[in-house]
Amino acid sequence: MAVIPADQTIKNSAAFTKALRQAVGIAKDGAIAILGITPSAPETGYGYIKTTGAEAHDEFTVERFIEKPDAPTAKKYLEEDGYFWNGGMFVLKASVWLASLKEFRPDILAATHKAWQAKSLDAADDAVFLRPGKELFNAIPSESIDYAVIEKCPGSKFPVV
Repeated sequence: MAVIPADQTIKNSAAFTKALRQAVGIAKDGAIAILGITPSAPETGYGYIKTTGAEAHDEFTVERFIEKPDAPTAKKYLEEDGYFWNGGMFVLKASVWLASLKEFRPDILAATHKAWQAKSLDAADDAVFLRPGKELFNAIPSESIDYAVIEKCPGSKFPVV
């Protein structure tokens, strides 16, 4: 499954498609693939990914995640090798996501299961929607995928967009 925030702007669709295909290849073996972004400026609005260096096929391994830095630190990251923006884009198997939630956030997993058990079917215009129970869905603890799981998984691999 691909997790991509709704507020992303993809300017180079060919590069994005290439990186997404690489990410699918990484994820098929059970890894979490992160689509990192090559920084073009010392940006304080993004978190950063520190890597251990390039591997085969322009893939990198995560050393650690870094919260949004101040301007001097962001400038330092831009001048050094091995730092990428974390745009919050991930590719992983659903089974890996569920196992990761079980390990790191069992409360989110349990609440999600409860909401799914209360699901309903909604059909309109030849489409069928499965909707989790609304009240139970709204009761699921709200936390970004980054904080809940991804940042607890150093060693993840990622292609760079």
